Amino acid sequence: MFTLQLSGLGPDFHPTRGGARQKVRALITGLPSADKASTTIIATVARQVAAMLYEIQQHPPARPPWAHQPGPAMTPSEQIRRRSLVAMSFAQIAALPDKARAVVVLTTGAIEQHGLHLPVAVDALMGQVWLGRALGRLPTDFPCYLAPPITIGRSVEHTGFPGTLSVSKETLRLQLLAIARQLNAWGFRRLAIHNTHGGNLAVLGYTLREIKAAFGLEACLLQPAWDFGLSAQEPTFGFHAGGLETSWILAAAGDLVDMAEARCEWPAQIDHPGVLRPEASPARFTWITRDLSESGVMGDATAATRENGERWLEHGADCLAAAIMAAAG
Repeated sequence: MFTLQLSGLGPDFHPTRGGARQKVRALITGLPSADKASTTIIATVARQVAAMLYEIQQHPPARPPWAHQPGPAMTPSEQIRRRSLVAMSFAQIAALPDKARAVVVLTTGAIEQHGLHLPVAVDALMGQVWLGRALGRLPTDFPCYLAPPITIGRSVEHTGFPGTLSVSKETLRLQLLAIARQLNAWGFRRLAIHNTHGGNLAVLGYTLREIKAAFGLEACLLQPAWDFGLSAQEPTFGFHAGGLETSWILAAAGDLVDMAEARCEWPAQIDHPGVLRPEASPARFTWITRDLSESGVMGDATAATRENGERWLEHGADCLAAAIMAAAG
C-alpha cells in the first residue's frame, strides 16, 4: 500500500481566501467555470500523479528471481559439482528450469610446460580453481551451469618441451562448435567462455561469432576486470610461469610447486629503447618459447609467494563472478 500526498505537488487544494476555494472546487469537479489556467494546472498535476503511480508500480525495483542471499557455504569442489552438467543425469539436465536465461560456462585451457617448477596442467587447473571460488560468490539459485572443460588447447608456441599437448586451430574450433550445438539442442541459449590460455584467444574470437550465427546462442568471452596491482613489467612481459601464475599455484595447490627450481627470465624489459617486442607492442616478432627462455619461464617466478597468490585468487574470483553475472544480461 502507498500514500499519495497531493499537497506535495504544488497547488493548494484547500485555499481559504477570496474566490480561490470556489475556483479550486470547480477545477476538481470539472465545472465550466474552470478557466484555461486551471486546466493547465490540473494537466500538470495529472502528469505528476501519473509519474508517481508509475514509480509505485515499479517498486520495489525489478529483481531477477535468483537475487537472494547465498546459501550454506560450500567448498570450491562442491560448488563445481553442484553446477556441473557432467555430474547430472540426462533427466536432471532435461528438467533444469529457465534454460533460456541460464549461463553455461565453458572453460578452455591448456596442457603445456610451465618451467621447471610448475606442472604442465597449470592452465587447465586454474580454470577449475577460478570457477570453484567464483561460483561461491553467486546467489545460490543463480542459473549457471558448467559445460565439460576443454583442457587441451592451442599451445604450438611451447613445441619442444616434453609434456606440452597442442591441438590444431581447426580441432579447437570444432570442439567448441560441437559443444555449442549440443547445448543449443538441450535448450540453453547463453554460452560464456572462461579462457585461461592466451594461445586460444585467436580461435575463440572467430568461433564465438560463428556460434552466434549458426545457433543463435548468446556467446561471449568472459573478461574479468581484475587488477592485481602489479608493476608494469610483470603484466606486460611476465606472461608465462612467472610471479603471478606461480603465486596462484602456491595458494591453490602448493604441493605441486618446487620453488627451488623457480627461475627469472624476462623476454624483454619495458624500459628498453625501441618498440620491437615479442608481445604487447606495435612492432612484434614471431616467436616460440625456445627463442625467449631456456627454462620455459617468461617472468620472475622467484618473486612468487603463497600470500600474494591467495590474495590475488580472492580478488580474481570476485571479478570472475561479476563477469558471469554480466553474461546473464
